[in-house]
Amino acid sequence: DDGTGDDDGTGDDDGTGDDDGTGDDDGTGDEDGTGDDDGTGDDDGDDESGDPADSNTCFPADSMVETADGTIKRIDKVQIGDSLHVGGGRYSTVFSWGHKDESAFTTFVRLEAGDAKIELSHTHYLPVNGKLMIAMDAKVGDRVVVADGSEREISAVKIVKKQGLYNPHTMEGKIVVNGIVASIYTRAVAPKLASSLLALPRLAYRLGLGDVLGGLLHRKSPLIAAILPKGLPSYA
Repeated sequence: DDGTGDDDGTGDDDGTGDDDGTGDDDGTGDEDGTGDDDGTGDDDGDDESGDPADSNTCFPADSMVETADGTIKRIDKVQIGDSLHVGGGRYSTVFSWGHKDESAFTTFVRLEAGDAKIELSHTHYLPVNGKLMIAMDAKVGDRVVVADGSEREISAVKIVKKQGLYNPHTMEGKIVVNGIVASIYTRAVAPKLASSLLALPRLAYRLGLGDVLGGLLHRKSPLIAAILPKGLPSYA
């Protein structure tokens, strides 16, 4: 174990995270008009009010992922059984969905690192500075992991509003989105517990039984999360 957060069942073998996600560096919260103007991440109170751990935890519909055959596709076009890039040339099969909502319109944290940028919900975990952290805690100068497995400094943190909420679950527990590595886990449920709860669906898929949850997670995720322990802001 190298202490990066993978051997504890979080599904992230580099377990890094993010830094502060408080907005952009000009104080507007959004330089392209898609977000809010007060740095709160939500100027109409649609999804991000209250405890950040209770917020939606996914990627927007237009996020891009890569399949094993080299195809670049939108995350809302991913299907169960697709093999997605999870970093460093490795690919992992999608066995279920954590969230899948085409109608949602909500706020996301955008982390930019050179030509790579990722938009994810405030309490979605990703590798940052060698730890697994929630996106809202990422800040400029922190290091994220990019697709080739190397680290790159965050150059900008912004708040944007986008359509859709999607979170495909891969066997490995990670996913490369828009060139940056993220986990499939969120603060809604502690990562180690979430990984344990997904062990049976992972096994069922490997045995050829398909998605045995039948969409239960993405339809009932708020109810399920409400009765389970929430995650911490970061894990070393």
